[in-house]
Amino acid sequence: MRKCWILGAATLVSTLVAGAAGAASIGFSPASQPGSVGNPVSFDVTVSGLGGEIVSSYDLDVSFDPAVLQATGVTFTNALGDADLLEVLLDFDLTTAGLVDMSALSLLTDAELLAIQGGDGFTLATLEFVVIGPGASTLDFLFGPPNEITGANGAVLDVTPVSALLVPEPNSLLLLAMGALLAGTARRETLL
Repeated sequence: MRKCWILGAATLVSTLVAGAAGAASIGFSPASQPGSVGNPVSFDVTVSGLGGEIVSSYDLDVSFDPAVLQATGVTFTNALGDADLLEVLLDFDLTTAGLVDMSALSLLTDAELLAIQGGDGFTLATLEFVVIGPGASTLDFLFGPPNEITGANGAVLDVTPVSALLVPEPNSLLLLAMGALLAGTARRETLL
């Protein structure tokens, strides 16, 4: 009987731990934003729902529509350590159209990372773009080795990726034409 109770408790604990790890997600902030041709836009890459877990390294690829957006930069936060103090190794590549490849490897201990990150979620980096064409573009994470996020002791974290969307801002001339058309239709109905 005691073995059954211990086995049941172990199963419950492993289920709770797996559930907490599975609740983690990586996404963008804002999740959706307008953009018009010629203007810069940026998205923060955020991780949340960690439940006390740390992030010790990541290698991420973010895809987007290269006919709509052009990647111009990546700004890393100090969430994995200070690069100026040689606490973290950072790298990014923007040479492939439609892809931002970025990575970070902390040289800090798990305890030091927990003190820095200390919670449920934080921002890893900010992706910068310029809108180069009309239309919408979705930002998506490409997962699968080597694209992954690791936590304590280098264990691969189970995270759910969440996409973001750049939506085109209506061109002001188009808005003016739509307004004139609606005003003309309203006036016509009034005269009838």
